[in-house]
Amino acid sequence: MSILLLNADYRPLAIISQRRAVSLLAGSKAESVPDAPILKVMRSARAALALASMIRLTYIARAPFRDPLKRQWSSDGVFERDGYKCGYCLTPLPRSKCTVDHIKPKSWCKRDGENANSWTNTVTCCARCQAKKGDKSLHASGLTLRVRAGHPRTSYLVWRAKKHGTLREEWKHYLQV
Repeated sequence: MSILLLNADYRPLAIISQRRAVSLLAGSKAESVPDAPILKVMRSARAALALASMIRLTYIARAPFRDPLKRQWSSDGVFERDGYKCGYCLTPLPRSKCTVDHIKPKSWCKRDGENANSWTNTVTCCARCQAKKGDKSLHASGLTLRVRAGHPRTSYLVWRAKKHGTLREEWKHYLQV
């Protein structure tokens, strides 16, 4: 069970585990957000603790600045960004059939001293299109790129919540979905 952790000024900080939330609440470092649904009531011999779907720190935490629209490259992130569809033929693919294709071939990037695994150089690809393109340029392979290869447009927290199936309706206001 995941809980959305908010800073004292109600800005989202992280999605945390139930265990971490209980620790923050029991130590009086956080409090439940008013009107947040209660997910569970934790009981001990001396106290009961209501665990809400969102908790707020009682102090302002100095979080390092992280651009909400830029996250580290990953193949799962590329598949999510492209909607699990081939970037060339737009065929819907199950996760197990997805591959990452480099628009500018990896060997060319290595030769030029560039990072091949970047958001702007990778797309989701099916096996048929991957075999057709090989180590060639888009023009030489005769394929047309039909998706936008760039940074994902959703924030890291939204992506993480969707990936783990924990994006709750009440979080959407704070995550600006």
